[in-house]
Amino acid sequence: MLNSLIQLSRRYGSDSAFVLAGGGNTSFKSADRLWVKASGHALATIDETGFVELDRHKLDAMMAANWPADPTAREAAFVEAVMAARVHPELNQRPSVEALLHHLLAQPLVVHTHPGVVNALTCCTRGETLAKEWLGTSAVWQPYVDPGLTLALRLRETLESAGGNADLILLQNHGLIVAGESAEAIDAATNKLTGAIRGRLQQTTNPQAHSGNPAALERLAKQIASMAEEKTAVSVDSVAAWIAGTPQGLAAAKLGPLTPDQIVYCRSFPLILPPNASAADFAALRGEYQSKHGFEPWVAVVENAGVITFRTSAKLAETSLAVFLDAAAVYRDAGQLGGVHPLSESQRKFIEEWEVEAYRRAVAAK
Repeated sequence: MLNSLIQLSRRYGSDSAFVLAGGGNTSFKSADRLWVKASGHALATIDETGFVELDRHKLDAMMAANWPADPTAREAAFVEAVMAARVHPELNQRPSVEALLHHLLAQPLVVHTHPGVVNALTCCTRGETLAKEWLGTSAVWQPYVDPGLTLALRLRETLESAGGNADLILLQNHGLIVAGESAEAIDAATNKLTGAIRGRLQQTTNPQAHSGNPAALERLAKQIASMAEEKTAVSVDSVAAWIAGTPQGLAAAKLGPLTPDQIVYCRSFPLILPPNASAADFAALRGEYQSKHGFEPWVAVVENAGVITFRTSAKLAETSLAVFLDAAAVYRDAGQLGGVHPLSESQRKFIEEWEVEAYRRAVAAK
């Protein structure tokens, strides 16, 4: 079954509609063991060394434990406990922070991804209502709570209320969990869900279109790269042009992040640059941004032009661009479905300061 899990993981991990950067995780379980993706491994290229074998009896004990009330102490205790559940600690693998979510579900195969089409629903102010209208009882809605241990404990309560198990779980401002007896069952449930949401999105009014400004964006990218000694990536595609060149898009860009992945790979807010911004404008506004937020921006929305990212390597710049454009499409589509639901300030700050996400950023930078 591990070979089936590897093939399933690579297939979803290679599809940018489901997985970007280091996002997503998969697992297979038996009665006593859980094999779950190790942090730092990409689903698209994962092999048997990318899965951590965990003792499910120890995971059961974690679900029944009394955890510290203080978030920092609680998360430290969680990391210690999940590391202690490894069957082969000598391999020095770090289990996915979502390991307990996989353990909770009865089905042997579990795929957790962050598809933009699904997040158009999970990041919508009317998401839960629409999910019930469109999907009935075929999907379980999990309101947003901090990822990791807190989410696992809350999801257990949600599943108990829903009858104890589920094939489809919509995680508000997070993504999708699909559980099944086989890869075919996973695919069938995923395709049915994403097809239903795409069909509904096609019925909404098309958002206002706008054409980007490639020349202005390329000029600014060269200036930034020269001044900051950073690598840049730019886009003036339809999504970039929408968020940079329409009132709805610019307003959405200032709302705050939609998902943990957006925070990890793009920072919580983009820098907003005026049309025809100069390198001096960039430097000044970047300084103001850092003073306000406590960290440097990685993404800039250039009004009436497009999107530019600036990181220490070309790979990181491209990753930030891909993740931000995915988020921009979710802003657009969630708005079309009734309104955008960003993370709250406390939810955002938890991710910004979370040790687990600091680890993911460090891995991504390699």
